[in-house]
Amino acid sequence: MFTRRDFLALSSASALALLSRATPPLMADEAQTPEIFATMRARWRALLIGEIIPKDPKEPTYITRNAIKWRDSMKTDAARTALWEGNSSAAMTSAFSHLYDMALAYATPNQPLYGDEKLAAQTLDGLDWMTSHTYTPASKETGNWWDWEIGTPQLLTNAAVLLHDKLSPAQRAAYTASVTAFIPDPTKRTNYKALRETGANRSDKCQAIAIAALLTDDTARLTEARDGLSQIFQYVTGGDGYYTDGSFIQHNDIPYTGTYGVVLLGGLARLFALFKATPWEVVDPNRKIIFEAIEKTYAPFIFNGLMMDGVCGRAVTRSGARDSGHGRGAMNAILQLAAGAPAEYAADYRALVKGWLLRSDQRDFPAARKILRDASIATKPEPINHQLFADMDRAVHRRPGWALQISMCSTRIARYEGSINSENTRGWHQSDGMTCLYLDNDLAQFNADFWPTVNPYRLPGTTVDTRQRADSSGGNRPKTARFVGGAVLNNLYGAVAQELEGFDSTLRAHKSWFCLDDSIVCLGAGISSIDNRTIETIVENRNLAKDDAKWLINNKELNLNAGTTLEKVAYAHLEGVGGYLFPDSPNLKAIREKREGAWPGAPKGTTVSRNYLTLWFDHGPNPTNATYAYALLPKASASATKQRAQKPGFEILSNTESVQAIRSGNLTMLHFWTPAKFDGIEVSAPCSLIIERKAGLLTIAIAHPSRTSSTVKIELAYPVKNKRRGAETITLVQNTPTTILELNNANSRGHTHTAQFEL
Repeated sequence: MFTRRDFLALSSASALALLSRATPPLMADEAQTPEIFATMRARWRALLIGEIIPKDPKEPTYITRNAIKWRDSMKTDAARTALWEGNSSAAMTSAFSHLYDMALAYATPNQPLYGDEKLAAQTLDGLDWMTSHTYTPASKETGNWWDWEIGTPQLLTNAAVLLHDKLSPAQRAAYTASVTAFIPDPTKRTNYKALRETGANRSDKCQAIAIAALLTDDTARLTEARDGLSQIFQYVTGGDGYYTDGSFIQHNDIPYTGTYGVVLLGGLARLFALFKATPWEVVDPNRKIIFEAIEKTYAPFIFNGLMMDGVCGRAVTRSGARDSGHGRGAMNAILQLAAGAPAEYAADYRALVKGWLLRSDQRDFPAARKILRDASIATKPEPINHQLFADMDRAVHRRPGWALQISMCSTRIARYEGSINSENTRGWHQSDGMTCLYLDNDLAQFNADFWPTVNPYRLPGTTVDTRQRADSSGGNRPKTARFVGGAVLNNLYGAVAQELEGFDSTLRAHKSWFCLDDSIVCLGAGISSIDNRTIETIVENRNLAKDDAKWLINNKELNLNAGTTLEKVAYAHLEGVGGYLFPDSPNLKAIREKREGAWPGAPKGTTVSRNYLTLWFDHGPNPTNATYAYALLPKASASATKQRAQKPGFEILSNTESVQAIRSGNLTMLHFWTPAKFDGIEVSAPCSLIIERKAGLLTIAIAHPSRTSSTVKIELAYPVKNKRRGAETITLVQNTPTTILELNNANSRGHTHTAQFEL
């Protein structure tokens, strides 16, 4: 068997994998032997230490640098009232974070402070002071509950495990008592017991009490920690958790796959590995939901190692994370899960991560280096697909070299989160149809200081009221916008729609995105308001990878530095990005500008700057049933864009307040905003349709995004024969001389139903 020292020298993923193979399952009557607890503590230490081992073992890591900083600034006098500055709940968690950094630096082999007894003594002095003065069983929660029930207990227990052999029984008991006082039950909010913990919060609490249990060899608390996870292994139909369509929600109505979802995944992965081959192994059969979530929930939002910002909530404005940091966190969590997952899942996880790493510019972390060196691990390519997440108002369309992510909101999903910790306070329009275009040749688009410098009133893809907004305003759900979602055909094509409702505004609009093989057709109709403020639709607001990127309008390069009105624009092209088609040759506005801003929490006077090119429709004040139409051609060349302006590859059939529709090849894609008859199709309720007529077959995808009718009838002006395949929810009521189909929409929550018939 590997020794504890062996584990300390390994990266987290490799250590846990080897340990799980090397340790035979222990019987229940062995559970109280010292060896099992020592082994589990070694596993946890290996994970904590492995995540920060540098490429060069002699190179000091950020942990060492931080530890020196905290060691030298920590107050040690007897009269101290704090170890560092501040007495708030956040300051308490920060103090434990500093102590954890010190413990980690002490416990990390081949680092300058490894085994430094003075550092260990000072760290223990700090832990003792905090647990006898600030974080005690008798303390009362003040400030943010999270600091008391998650942040501090996790940091305290992790630091204690790293220093376990130097702790006296009295110290272990004292630290554990503080944790038990604030997490008596991992399934409930301690200061508000009526609130049950969900998702990442529940996993975090289970982790804290599990590690606390390892300090005192407490079998009952380990069992409580494991059993507390089972609620997470269930699909939900509302509120926090995993949904069958791959959605993940936290804070009741925020799409949070990329941050809280990753925290949850990482916590579960570590606990699965910690408990593996012990009496507490997680054997709940529903845990397969987590194993399946990698492909279903997380992978759709990772592009070449980047986590898409549309599912990162308020964390998009954290300068230390960004989409690259969130992506790295997800890849680490997935590799950790691979260490404790069944073999059939683990191989796929490693292939996914290897593909992302090879296509990314971030490979310099321990788990990544190990994966890249292993020639036996396959490489999984980026998929070609369309995925619509009806339960969180998000869509992702992927083609070779690019992906487009669409963010929306509705009566079910909030506009944004921006009132917590002064983060993302200007995310007002992040779900007003924001389109984030990810390109394999421009991976820095959203992490190169995009969020502190972009004009928050002009996010790409959005239709907005230009009223001035107060920070953190309007983060609630729209009151009436129900028709948000759409239909998906064969996991390749999508018809996405958003009923837009402006915040504290009379602005209303119907927005559509028809996602094809090499283009996205974007339509807007019914754009109206009576507030005497200008309404705009933003085609593009690109953070320029090259400050001098060439911008062509109708094949001519124009100087836009001062801003200008462009007349009769048929097409445009931005070097390194792609083309833009405008079938109606509208007048547009554009500007090329340098913008400055600051990340939240940055030192006063610290700013960053980026150059942007912005293109938009100006609908003027008080528009009535205004429209727009354009198409995105990601990665198209200037010459290809010019050719497509003549032969766009699609036809706009309708762009009205009642019907938006296009035809492209064999596909007809429609949004019926009301019961209506159009182009030989009649529907009894608002719905989204994609119809493919090909090789004597008719394939139809139907969705009812507004979720207001239990049934939807669709009448087609031509007959069909037998039903070849498809959802039982679609019934063929009549097949001649016209075809009548009926969709049983009960409990479908806006999801797509598909069937195929012979023509």
